[in-house]
Amino acid sequence: MVHWWRRTWPGHTRAGYPPVALVVTDAGPVALASRQEAVADLSAEVWRGSWWTVRLHDNDGDGWREYDDAVPVVATPLELPAEHGPLGPVWWRYGRPGRHSLTDALDNPDNHAAYDQRQGARERRARQDHRDLMRTLACADCGQVPKEERTWEYGLHGREQRIRRPGGRCWPCREQHQQQREQEQERETKAQARLEASREVNAALRPCWTCRGSIGGKAGSKPELTEEAGPDRLECPQCERDVPRRT
Repeated sequence: MVHWWRRTWPGHTRAGYPPVALVVTDAGPVALASRQEAVADLSAEVWRGSWWTVRLHDNDGDGWREYDDAVPVVATPLELPAEHGPLGPVWWRYGRPGRHSLTDALDNPDNHAAYDQRQGARERRARQDHRDLMRTLACADCGQVPKEERTWEYGLHGREQRIRRPGGRCWPCREQHQQQREQEQERETKAQARLEASREVNAALRPCWTCRGSIGGKAGSKPELTEEAGPDRLECPQCERDVPRRT
């Protein structure tokens, strides 16, 4: 369906119906301002348009107005066009603050295109904030920057959700670090076992003839940890180095 007025004025390209210009006169400034505001309140349903937003967007309630079924209304007291001309900044567009030129007053700055620009800026800021956050979660070993803060990984207990923390490690580095820790613990366990075995053997022998201490060496020393004193040893390793042997 094509409205009659669009066939009569085919050059109309703005959304909504043709605008209405209200020029008030024959009163003081306060009375003229009150007349314009009264008409604005009474005709709000005509010029306001409909408000739209997208709930799925992270836009803090931002949105836009559709003016397809609205009648733009501009108003001015007669003294302003007489002073500045009808194309000067004399028109008040109902629903917008301030006074504008006729062309600017008839534009719709709160339309869908303006919303798309604001939403695009918000999304770019969100992506940049996400990149900055991910840089703080880079792997402490290899420096790899994750793509997501939370990832699903398969571990000993099946599929688990893992949250990256600053100073943490990626999955391969974490596995390698865990393997190194297990190897170190295994070496420590073996060393402790050798120590205990050496102490048991050395405890069964006579004490050092010189210092009367353990013949295997000072407790916790490297000889005691790595060597088992034989039954023919008479002195501990320390005394063997410090005291000359009698011949």
